[in-house]
Amino acid sequence: MRKHIYTVCTGRCGQVSLSNYVNKFSTNAFAEAEPPMPKYKKSYIFSNLVRYLERKTYASDELLGRGKALIWHDNNDKVEIDKLCNKRIRRANKITEQNNKEIYFEISKFFIRSYCERTIQLNPSAKILYLTRNPLANAVSFFNRNKIFEKDNFDLDFKKNIFKIKNLDKFEKYLWVWIEIKLRLLEIKKKYNSEIIHFKSENINNIVLLKKLFEDLELKYKEITIQKKLNTNLSSGYSETIISDFFLSKFENFKKKIPEKIKEKVPEFFDYDRL
Repeated sequence: MRKHIYTVCTGRCGQVSLSNYVNKFSTNAFAEAEPPMPKYKKSYIFSNLVRYLERKTYASDELLGRGKALIWHDNNDKVEIDKLCNKRIRRANKITEQNNKEIYFEISKFFIRSYCERTIQLNPSAKILYLTRNPLANAVSFFNRNKIFEKDNFDLDFKKNIFKIKNLDKFEKYLWVWIEIKLRLLEIKKKYNSEIIHFKSENINNIVLLKKLFEDLELKYKEITIQKKLNTNLSSGYSETIISDFFLSKFENFKKKIPEKIKEKVPEFFDYDRL
């Protein structure tokens, strides 16, 4: 088996930029952002139909780690989760071998959402990267995408939720899931004694910190040069992430809904610079 690196993140936190850096400069690793992705581009003719078929076959929601996979995880459906994890690991090893690399680096928000634990059990030597973005900016970026929250995330009534809360609007749900993911990561770290390597996506173009990340993850390189900043919201036709008074007010109101026992575990949610 090839060496594997997995990422714990909310999404909208520089996954594509990081994968581009790895694939451009690392000599021993191959990275993918949220695999498997449809191969047929949205701009092509009949793209909606073709991509729909792709999502029903080799790039299904379940293989991606969302859809039914979220339910399997919450219900402890070990049979389905085991099949999912083994499929993903076989695919990762095959792709890494095809690219003549030693390390497979998966940068996906779905790892922590559905197939994290069983993957660690099957591959206990895998490294884990905790990739973060300022929680307020992260929530605004997601809100601008106007996606269906439940398609990619835990539902508020999931049994395994640690931060149990009800009656949140869509923006508040993205703030909630930032906290929920950190809480689940803490449990994983405690249960499996996993080494967690942290990187702020805000530092993606900081050459010193980027090189340190490569070294911490054992990604070999000859040189790294700063690349043009990528904004996938803008490139996809969505709004730029702007922190308005409206969002600031909602952020402050949401903080009041967080129980003290949760606050103690996620101090960086209130002061991100301390992380």
